[in-house]
Amino acid sequence: ELEGETVPIVAEVEPRPSLRSAPRRLVVEAEPGTTVTVDVALVNTGNVPCDVSGTTSFCLFDGGGVEHAVWAALASDPPEGKQRIDVLLDDLAESHGGLVTTKVERGATIPAGETRTVQLTLRFSDRLRPGKRYAGAWRVEGLRVPIRITTPETTPKRKGKEAR
Repeated sequence: ELEGETVPIVAEVEPRPSLRSAPRRLVVEAEPGTTVTVDVALVNTGNVPCDVSGTTSFCLFDGGGVEHAVWAALASDPPEGKQRIDVLLDDLAESHGGLVTTKVERGATIPAGETRTVQLTLRFSDRLRPGKRYAGAWRVEGLRVPIRITTPETTPKRKGKEAR
């Protein structure tokens, strides 16, 4: 209203996807090649519906792997026939826990302003090593959830082809 007169306006609002999770970080114990399912509450704090369906993936790294790889590459001269970058990448590859494939099983679309509990399935690589801790993050529309994975000290022997 301007000077007692109603003046129409048009406001263009940009879409802003934004999610928050509870818990804010996941801590999971997993063995190599296994699948773990967790429930995560997602709050849509944006102004558009957020769809978290589908399959995504992310990398896991041993907690001190990056620092160790840099140290290994810089602490001494590389072996004959290799360069520092070779030492760095070889050591970094050792700390890589492989890819985690994620899939949201239920509750995949969250309307603006609402909360949904989604069932998140995490499929771990066979690259996980016993007694290690790994870190990564699940990323979806407007959200990043840090995930810490621990592996048991020893992995039980599996009977047959696979026991999952």
